[in-house]
Amino acid sequence: MRRKALLGLALLLALPTVAAEPAPIKIRTITAFVPLQASTAERTFRETGAFLRQARQRFEAAGWEVQSLRLATPPLDVYINDVPASDRLAFLLRLDALAAELGLELSLGPARFRRGRDAATEDLLVELLTRSRNANASAEILPEKPETLAAAARIIQRLGEVKAAEPPSFRFAAAAECPPGIPFFPVAYAGGRAREFALGLQSANFLLHGFSAGPNRENRDRVELNFAHRLRELEVLAQQVAREQRWNFLGIDVSPAPLGEESIAAVLEILSGGPIGSPATVHAVAELTAMLRRLPVRQTGFSGLMLPVLEDKVLAQRAAEGRLRLHTLLVYSAVSGTGLDVVPLPADTDEERLVRILQDVAALATKLRKPLTARLLLVPGKRAGEMTEFDSPWLTNTRVMSLE
Repeated sequence: MRRKALLGLALLLALPTVAAEPAPIKIRTITAFVPLQASTAERTFRETGAFLRQARQRFEAAGWEVQSLRLATPPLDVYINDVPASDRLAFLLRLDALAAELGLELSLGPARFRRGRDAATEDLLVELLTRSRNANASAEILPEKPETLAAAARIIQRLGEVKAAEPPSFRFAAAAECPPGIPFFPVAYAGGRAREFALGLQSANFLLHGFSAGPNRENRDRVELNFAHRLRELEVLAQQVAREQRWNFLGIDVSPAPLGEESIAAVLEILSGGPIGSPATVHAVAELTAMLRRLPVRQTGFSGLMLPVLEDKVLAQRAAEGRLRLHTLLVYSAVSGTGLDVVPLPADTDEERLVRILQDVAALATKLRKPLTARLLLVPGKRAGEMTEFDSPWLTNTRVMSLE
């Protein structure tokens, strides 16, 4: 059945199409993945910045909106060990400042805690993320390595003590089974010696507009066909940029990342026929994911559903209504999702409870062999059920979620 569906889609894509208004699909990010050595880091950053600016010009000239340019390094230990321990924070802050100067968002690659407690690296990440507004980082978690879970939990807990309009924990995630080449932050990192790039989308509005005509099969096929046409155009352009600039193109993360009013939860509610959290939501998540996976372009990264509680206005509303729980979000992640994303938790959440949450995420990722993350925001001074008070263009306030 899947082969027949793909064949049918391929035949439809071969048909001539009538010119239409550009679909409201945005490029959330052009992310560059670069090898890095401490001694040549500045040159690497400047060369990467030049490439990303040229790539942006090409995409924008073709009518695509590009929201951000991002640079991702290899895992932290690949290059930080070449820097004296006393200079590491200053070195990373210089990279952060240089990235900001070049108009780039920065992901410093995952920290890998595999040999017992590494308090120095924990301190380094907490201090860096607290003092920066641009740098992102992650920590690899493995279910069979309890020290990785504990390290990530301590970092989340410490970052949660910082009061800020946009908390530093927004730029940190625990990452399970996350490969290199994911264009979305904060878990993006480079994995090889080649210069590579990938695209991440913001397409929830495109899907919402398409499915607003109804969830019937004919309309679903129409939405999928339109999505496939637009992404094929984008892929061809990206391949041209790769050849011209002599960079490797990894592919497109087709995840329809939401933001505020551009809600993927609203799409799921059309497909399920009820508020997210109601019966048939899991089915809607699975069906939408299957559509994404069928899109005939080179895919990379998550290429599934992102359900960031604080970044999606409808998700935030459903959480405030008590329709979403941590366990519910994990169930959706088992079908398709990025894990527990931008979830507000009580300020008094202790290390042990955080470790238990991370255990579930890591176990699920390992069992299903899929990338999952935990971006957990402990909200200073807030208990479960109280409203958050963030003042950020990226975050929609909601009620702090209960762990019970």
